[in-house]
Amino acid sequence: EEPEGLWLEMYWDGSTNPDVNVPLGPFFACSDSKKPERDIRGLWAGFTKDRYYCCLPMPFHKAAKIQIRSQAKKKVSVTARLQYRTEVLFDEDGLFCANRYDHMSPPTGQNYTVLDIKGGGHFAGLVMDRPGHMEGDDFFFVDGEGEPSIHGTGTEDFFNFAWGLGHTASLALHGITIQDNAPICYRMHLPAAVPFRDSLLVSWEHGHDTQKGPNLGKGRYSGVVFYYRDCSR
Repeated sequence: EEPEGLWLEMYWDGSTNPDVNVPLGPFFACSDSKKPERDIRGLWAGFTKDRYYCCLPMPFHKAAKIQIRSQAKKKVSVTARLQYRTEVLFDEDGLFCANRYDHMSPPTGQNYTVLDIKGGGHFAGLVMDRPGHMEGDDFFFVDGEGEPSIHGTGTEDFFNFAWGLGHTASLALHGITIQDNAPICYRMHLPAAVPFRDSLLVSWEHGHDTQKGPNLGKGRYSGVVFYYRDCSR
């Protein structure tokens, strides 16, 4: 069935708020409106043989609760299979988190926020199901920096492509596929994660015109960001 209106929620170790709270499709680097028209064959997540899959590590100490919440206007049938194993966890093993960001027409002249969190952990990946525009730099502010540790050179560059979002491929750690006549982009930062101790702010430009400047793009910008949260301190 179409995934529209389905949200994936995961609770680790008795948390009252979901550590994963995202629309079903974009969690797997897919659309949130229809099943993929083409396979997405990422190493960590994707869609193939008419099934979504995710192999990202999701450690927990005592308990896990995973559920799918439906906001669909019609009855939807979902079949899921979970696999897990018991093993010894270490203090430095973080809790897996995934958040949704969704901005309808961000303010002119301002970056939109992809992730803004306090505490420690490491950034693990990003799916943009509505990248909006190929131009738009990424900014990573680690531990309250005034200037970003990472300042990218464009949206398509972040996803390891160039000259627009039409150069498509589905590779192990990054890719752009066309779904519903629009690009969906993914990039996983495992093993090249971005660590932080106290906070992480990731923001993005919505467009960057060489003559007029950045943040003039209109439209909807949305995606899912993956990270691991340090709970040892």
